[in-house]
Amino acid sequence: MKIIQSKKQMNWQTPSHNAPLTHLTIIQVLEDAKGYDINHINIGAQTSLAEDMIIVSGRSRRHAQSLAHHVIEKVKEQKHAYLSVEGLENSQWILLDLGDMIVHIFTEETRTFYNLDKLWANISPSEKEE
Repeated sequence: MKIIQSKKQMNWQTPSHNAPLTHLTIIQVLEDAKGYDINHINIGAQTSLAEDMIIVSGRSRRHAQSLAHHVIEKVKEQKHAYLSVEGLENSQWILLDLGDMIVHIFTEETRTFYNLDKLWANISPSEKEE
């Protein structure tokens, strides 16, 4: 026998108009999942790749995977399409391409090695056009 729960019992809510997925939403998800050293960089003036980049560290490969799954779950919940996920198997550097937002999830040692925070912080809009 199959029991079907009502929407009210499942605490299910329909988004009123598919609210846009913002960097603040993703940052909140990462904070809730205990991601640390979260850095948001607005890269819209520097590249046409995306408007926002979020960089976060996980305490282990397993934690990095968990952070990625939490973000993917939130993206699906808000009915926002994501373009791709890379690095989930290895989990030292996971890249989530959400179209207008890119999320980099690193283990601490990999983040230190690649140092994307410094790389993107030092690129000025004029360097992009050269």
